[in-house]
Formats: sequence, C-alpha cells, structure tokens
Amino acid sequence: MFGLSFPLKTYFLATFIYALAFFISFFKEKLSYFLLFFGFLVNLVSEISGRSIIWPYCNMFSEPYFLPLFFSAAFLSIPSLRKEIKISTFLVFISSLIPVFFSEGYYPPFTLMSKSIFAHLFHLSLFIGHGFMFVSAYFALLCFFKNKDYKASVYRYSAIGFFILCITGAFGMIWSYVGRCDVISWNHYYFHSIGTWFYYISLFHLYSQERLDKKALFLFVGGSILIFVLDYIPQIGGIHKPILNERLYEVFQ
Repeated sequence: MFGLSFPLKTYFLATFIYALAFFISFFKEKLSYFLLFFGFLVNLVSEISGRSIIWPYCNMFSEPYFLPLFFSAAFLSIPSLRKEIKISTFLVFISSLIPVFFSEGYYPPFTLMSKSIFAHLFHLSLFIGHGFMFVSAYFALLCFFKNKDYKASVYRYSAIGFFILCITGAFGMIWSYVGRCDVISWNHYYFHSIGTWFYYISLFHLYSQERLDKKALFLFVGGSILIFVLDYIPQIGGIHKPILNERLYEVFQ
C-alpha cells in the first residue's frame, strides 16, 4: 500500500510544517496553531504508514519519531499551554529535528517474539508515559522561569505518566512471558525503566509528606533528563554499537 520511502518523506514534511508553525508563532498565533495541527496530522500519517509496513515483525513505535507527535497533540489539547505557543512550537520543532539528523531509521526485524500484541502495547504505553513526564517537566520549568502557577499541572501530568508506566510494566511482563516463558527480562532496558519508576515514586512520596516546594519542581525535570539519557538517546544514531547489536540478536535467535 505504501512505498518504503513514504513514511520518511511524510515525516520530513511534518518537520517542515512544525518549523513553519514555530516561526509564524512570532507573528500570527492562530495560523501557528493551524500549522501545528496540520503538522500533527502529517506526522500521524507518517507514523501509521511506517508501522504498517513493518507490522508485525518489529516495534510499532520508535520514540524519536513518536515524541513530536505526542508533543504536538499535548500542546494542542492542553489549554494552559496555548498561551505558550512560541515555546511549545519550538519544542515540537526541535524534537522533530532529532530523527531527521540522528536517526538510525526504522528498527530491523526481530524474532517472532515481537509478533505479540503486548510488545507493541508495551512500547506505545512506554512512550506515552515518557511524553507525560516530559510535559510535567515543561510545566515545572514554566513555574520557575516564568513565575506562573502551574504546580498542579506538574503533579497531574507526572502522575498520569507514572500510572501509564505502571501499565507498561504489566505489558512488558506479559510480553516477556509469552516470548521467553519468564515475566522479567533482566537487561539494561528493564533496569533503566525500573530506575525511572523508582525515581518518580520517591517524588510522589515526598509530595505526600508535603516536603516539596516550588524549587523542588526541578526534581521533575531531573526525572525527564533520566528518561532522555537512558531511554531516548540510545534510540538515535551514533549511540548503538553494531557488534553489541549483533550479539543481542544472536541471543534472541
């Protein structure tokens, strides 16, 4: 149905539209919103077409390509962020540029274990959870630098992201059991995810004890940095070492 180049070409088009939305936000905000929505639609087409080509043999979702889609949807649907159109469109544009220059492309085929629907639910829920964590960090930065009362939004969206990460863990255990007859796959990716999970649960514990003030909102930014360094960066070009990937595939085959 789609050519192999169609997903990438539509993604590049979405990036261009996001760039227009950012630059036009300085002059006409309504037009910027329209372009952001149009970019979201093109990005969505790219994501669906790209994953339909490789279904069901590998991850349906790649975070560098998915994150701009999530950001644009979030910034369009959260009323309080519409007042920050310049910063919001800039973040969407920058996040969409990263796969353009540093992407390794779509994942190569894995083994039949990836045919499980729980593999795709795991990755989708994981990236959505990460997206909400990034949005909460964005609100935290707005609280501190622009002196705006977004503290409730910080906790609201981080709580949503944390809840989704809990569901992600359940999907991961089912996927691991279906593919390996074991509910836990002890690898670096699992440790990264569980480390982020414990980080945020400690923040919510401090919040329940009323031990977090406005400046402590930077802790939520710190959690997002952990996600970016441990989970996001390894998915972009220049990080993976081919020899390690080959050994990993040998283990699964």
